[in-house]
Amino acid sequence: MSILASMPGILSAGGIPTPLYPTWAAQTSSFSGGQIMLAAYGNGVWVAVGATGKLATSTDGETWTQRTSSFGTTQIYGIHYGSDGYWVATGASGKLATATDPTGTWTQRTSNTAENIYNVWYNGTHWVASCGNSKIVVQTDPTAAWTQYTASSGIWYNVSYGNSLWVLVGGASGQMATATDPTSTWTSRTSNVTGHVTEVGYLNSVWATIGNSGTVSTSTNGTTWTGGSGTGLAGYGRALSYGNGYYLAGGGTELSYATDATSTWTLYGTDPFASAVNGINYNGTYFIAVCEGGHLYKGTF
Repeated sequence: MSILASMPGILSAGGIPTPLYPTWAAQTSSFSGGQIMLAAYGNGVWVAVGATGKLATSTDGETWTQRTSSFGTTQIYGIHYGSDGYWVATGASGKLATATDPTGTWTQRTSNTAENIYNVWYNGTHWVASCGNSKIVVQTDPTAAWTQYTASSGIWYNVSYGNSLWVLVGGASGQMATATDPTSTWTSRTSNVTGHVTEVGYLNSVWATIGNSGTVSTSTNGTTWTGGSGTGLAGYGRALSYGNGYYLAGGGTELSYATDATSTWTLYGTDPFASAVNGINYNGTYFIAVCEGGHLYKGTF
């Protein structure tokens, strides 16, 4: 059977199958075999971060250039671009840096936490970074000293914002918390995810989260969650994204897709990745997936 004939899809007028989901091509990441944790897009530039303080940029998702991150050899976990024009990168041992041009100078800032800072998000007013040991750090100006808060109980691996609500996820017991004001009260929620919850996002007007069970839990309001949407993933669910009408869930070397996050997920027939995927993001045209071992992939339709 030809490669084209083996690809799930619909027949075009010429009888050639047209893929219903993105196809992936490996790129040279410039991470030299080191772990890549996440890639984010903003203002025409991709920024990828990972092990030993490495940070790389790209304008096309194919040619990647290493930059000086200011993290030294400290692991970088999170990266986000805000509508205020700042990039914020977060890492181990409370390290946090900002830049306005990610190809230029990155400046370390005062995070006021010694915890690992796993991820960061901006909602137009507040920057919120999720940390270990039930902590978050918050600031409106990311270049100023950040303030540490205790947000319910959990190791907060991820944070996101949508529909006037902040959501934190993490921990070993499906931990989740929400708040409308990140500097005030955080309320514990039932995520209906078994084990660690690793990713959360407000995707196409639906809240969705995934964990190491490989199942997706969804919510319309961010406070009441319905679990059990099986993705078919055998690996640890780490990545969740949406673009061009498709939800993508990644775990291990596997990837699953759906047009409705609350309904049926379909596993790719062939694993698209050579190593475990850590994150997937979409820039409005194509996806970038980052993985263990320095592997990076561009997903196009």
